[in-house]
Amino acid sequence: MLRINKFYFVMKNIVQTVKGIIKKYSLGITDSHSHLWIDGADFIGNQKFKVNYFPMIKKELKNFKRIKIKNLSNGNASVIDCQPAYCGRNGNKLLELSELTGVNIISVTGFHKKDYYPPESEIWKMNRIDVENFFIKEIKNNILETPELSLQQNGKKNNIRAGAIKIAFTDTHDSQYKLLTEAAVNASIVTGAPLIVHTERGLGVEKLIDFFEKKEILLSKIMLCHMDKRPDLKLHRYLADKSIFLEYDTFNRPIYSPKKNAWPLLIEMIKEGYSSSIMIGTDLANTSVWENTSKNGGLAGFFKSITEKLLDSGAEISDIENIIKINTQNYLCIN
Repeated sequence: MLRINKFYFVMKNIVQTVKGIIKKYSLGITDSHSHLWIDGADFIGNQKFKVNYFPMIKKELKNFKRIKIKNLSNGNASVIDCQPAYCGRNGNKLLELSELTGVNIISVTGFHKKDYYPPESEIWKMNRIDVENFFIKEIKNNILETPELSLQQNGKKNNIRAGAIKIAFTDTHDSQYKLLTEAAVNASIVTGAPLIVHTERGLGVEKLIDFFEKKEILLSKIMLCHMDKRPDLKLHRYLADKSIFLEYDTFNRPIYSPKKNAWPLLIEMIKEGYSSSIMIGTDLANTSVWENTSKNGGLAGFFKSITEKLLDSGAEISDIENIIKINTQNYLCIN
């Protein structure tokens, strides 16, 4: 039986980071989707997605912590690291980065696409009850890489916990994907942890919403990722009207034509009053992308550029605050 910490039932407006519980107002400007560390592996799927250059990541996070944007900065900065267990996540590295830089880091449990796992990975063989308990344990007790009774650092025990649950939706009929998704939704309902949904350019999300509604999960606990890759304004309005959060992350990716797709979509959504439904991420999923971002102003420069362009488009400062700060605060609350 899992040992449950009692604070989950009494505290309000809290977010769970790798260093522990904080008030949501301490998050500051937040990168809502990134990958701060991905251990390499000897299989094709994960070689393409590897982040393991510690000095560069540490430098970028330190600069991000010092970000200054008028009326928006409060001395805090945060990143949601979207790498779950078994496919390169390293909670010890996330904790070290957070302690060295002061940036709040939120780790995730859950699952990604099967392509990103070693052959015969354990999570793809678990039954629903076991995987649901695994997700719950990673939120309420400790994540896989940091056993509860070990890993002493600085004279204290590191019970690193996940603060969100990731799922991969690929519009597939694969039975294990369905099993893992049901387990993740149940774990979210039990723990109050939000759901981060990887989508394949938004493919088939309408069916996923039907599933969520049948499961009676709060739709305000759901963030659909990479949705600017499907810049269907009608669809985005429909999802936002259901209180679902939409994450956009192609602004620095020429391959997705952000000037033609992401920017017009974002600006129009703001004009139509949906700034409380959008979050911005970088989705930096390999070291070379991190290096390119670092050469072009880094994380701090990225969010300054987003702010400047939105102000030039006529957005209000309150809209920008929603998009890069307040929405993530509300979404990440575990209560």
